[in-house]
Amino acid sequence: MKAFDDDFAEADPLAAGAAALPDLQGEGCLLRFSPQALNEQMGADFSAAADTRTELFEDD
Repeated sequence: MKAFDDDFAEADPLAAGAAALPDLQGEGCLLRFSPQALNEQMGADFSAAADTRTELFEDD
């Protein structure tokens, strides 16, 4: 293991993270993730919700 060159050189704990938030839109209490930035890998598959909504409101 290589030692630091000086006492002030420390590893930045935030630099090691691989996760990042998707783009945001809105402000205040309406702040949310941008739907265009979400994908299936982020768990943003709402196809079942759309089918359920269609079934619930098809009588209207």
